[in-house]
Amino acid sequence: MKKNFYKKFLLLVLFFFIVDVLAEQSQMSFIEIKADKLEYKQTQNEIFSEGNVEISSGTLKIKGEKLYSDLNKKYIVMSGSITLIDAGQFIAGDKCEYSLEESTGYIYNAKGYFEPWFFESEKVFKNKNIYILDKSKFSTCSNPKPHYVMAVSKAVITPEKKIQVKDATMYAGSIPLYYLPFASYPLKKRSDCWEIYPGYNSRDGISAKIIYGFPVSRHSYSKLHLDYYSEQNIGKGVEYNYNLPDKIKGTVYAYHIRDNKIGNERWTIKNSHWQKLTKEWSFQTNLNFLSDEYFNKYYFGENWDRRLSQINSSIALTRQTKKDNLRISCERVDASSSTKTGFYLDKLYAPKLEYTLFQLKPRCFPFYTGFNTNLSQNYESVRNYTDWTSISDFYITKQFGITRKTTLTPKVGIIESWRNRNNINDDTDIFLTYFYSRTSLRQRLNYFTNIEITHNFKNRTKPNLIQIDTDADDYGIETNKLEMSFSIFPKINKFLRLSTGYDLKNYRSIRIEDNLSRFEPVTTELKMPVLKGFDWYIKHQQNIKPSYMSSISSEFDFKFNKDTDFLFGIFHTYSPLNLIKSVQLKNSFRFWLTEKWNFKISFITDISKINDSLNFDVIDNDIYIYRDLHCWEANLNYRKRGEVQEIYFNIGLKISKKAKETLYETEHEAEFYPWRK
Repeated sequence: MKKNFYKKFLLLVLFFFIVDVLAEQSQMSFIEIKADKLEYKQTQNEIFSEGNVEISSGTLKIKGEKLYSDLNKKYIVMSGSITLIDAGQFIAGDKCEYSLEESTGYIYNAKGYFEPWFFESEKVFKNKNIYILDKSKFSTCSNPKPHYVMAVSKAVITPEKKIQVKDATMYAGSIPLYYLPFASYPLKKRSDCWEIYPGYNSRDGISAKIIYGFPVSRHSYSKLHLDYYSEQNIGKGVEYNYNLPDKIKGTVYAYHIRDNKIGNERWTIKNSHWQKLTKEWSFQTNLNFLSDEYFNKYYFGENWDRRLSQINSSIALTRQTKKDNLRISCERVDASSSTKTGFYLDKLYAPKLEYTLFQLKPRCFPFYTGFNTNLSQNYESVRNYTDWTSISDFYITKQFGITRKTTLTPKVGIIESWRNRNNINDDTDIFLTYFYSRTSLRQRLNYFTNIEITHNFKNRTKPNLIQIDTDADDYGIETNKLEMSFSIFPKINKFLRLSTGYDLKNYRSIRIEDNLSRFEPVTTELKMPVLKGFDWYIKHQQNIKPSYMSSISSEFDFKFNKDTDFLFGIFHTYSPLNLIKSVQLKNSFRFWLTEKWNFKISFITDISKINDSLNFDVIDNDIYIYRDLHCWEANLNYRKRGEVQEIYFNIGLKISKKAKETLYETEHEAEFYPWRK
């Protein structure tokens, strides 16, 4: 028994020894030589080759015209227009001396490419996976005579990581631009990115905006902002974006500057976050803090919201299934102050619980039902006290087919509301009940034409009673209205819709003499393609009694191709109480004038009539001009926001743009900063 055990043990040891030897042998590089003419000297173990010589060993492949190889030392000398390819790296030269055993060697009068850099060097020393270059020139320009070069005394290249250079002088043609004693350029797929925008601001003088972006991890990156103003303090900002698809995503942005003009600290902090906790649970935050309502206008001009009189923040935990949705949150609303700079707490809902049971059809019940409820503790600055409120809504509904083209959809429900105090001095619980109904009659004339008439009704009970509040000014009826609509909808980009409403409510304190005044303005919407790539949209509202056009807006949208479009819009509102009549025009152009010139222009003009004189005021203007300079690119950006005007200019290498595209996630940023689309 013991003999069998020892035999098996010795066989096992012998097996692993053989496997280890074979593994070691498999790691040894196999040398293969091809040539038109090959001579082998057996005594010296040397090979002389001529004509289309190619030697391969592992990932290394060297080609040339002549080869001397010492097989004992695993040393080769290749000459005559040689090329060296190793793990995807390419270098060409006149001569190569290389040790296959140590993976080191020299290439003379070398030219090569490490994406995106082309280089020339008198001598390249390859030490395994590192390349050391003497007296070299680098460029990303693919022209035989590059538009620019960077001359260096020494360079160290670590493939797929970085290029480090010493004594670097940048030349545009033969003109020196700048000198750097030391510089480093990344070769990673996601590399650092610099953006510098010199310019002028009508409020803060000569300026320079600097943005430095860098990867933090595989799924995140950051931006550092530094803004110089000649008539202002320096602005500092930081932005951090992260996105792990379907698991977690978000952004953090902060910016600060001390404004010399008004003598105040001006700043903003923004945080948006979404995280999937489990299959059903997720966590969200949307936090916004602002020093004053005009901050965006002066220091965050790309933001669409030039002036913010109110900012909202929230933190929420959400559970969602196919049947229901539960949200537990805290919400805060800050409003700008009319008496001093800054915001104050206007409303606070903490905690707030919301539950929705999606519409469903219970078994053995002929109608669909729906239910939602919420409970929250509230603070409002107007009342200056805290209370608890709850609102619950339950309804039943069903669609009935009267004929093949006629449907009737009734909906009835009950809303129960509760508040734990009447006012700051009265802690009485207040219950109110609302009964409501919505009945919709829809007649289909053909597959894209419909007429719909809807009646909405809602009444209210007396506090803490079941009786309708008929003693109130509105007789306890909060809504009693007919809505009528006519729509033709053959395509998404082609439709006609007319709608209006008729208010059936009565009031004790108001006597309505003319029933025509009960009509809501008649709204007409029309969208239609005029020609291929040319769409027209118009929306018109006409008041019936008194009769006047309350508003009109129209847009002409020309889309010639994905890079060229033109938009013209007009908007006008009218009120008999407003003596100033105005029209707002919105225009935008986006086109390539040539293959190298690109223009993006947009402006909003306000045209007003005061005392029989017309006034034209460009209230918002953006002009962007781009010029392709082969390996370089230049752009000019002019922006006007109210009385503030600014202009920025940038010229740089295209590798900077490519670095931005590989580092920044445009779609992810657009979710939190939509103006960056």
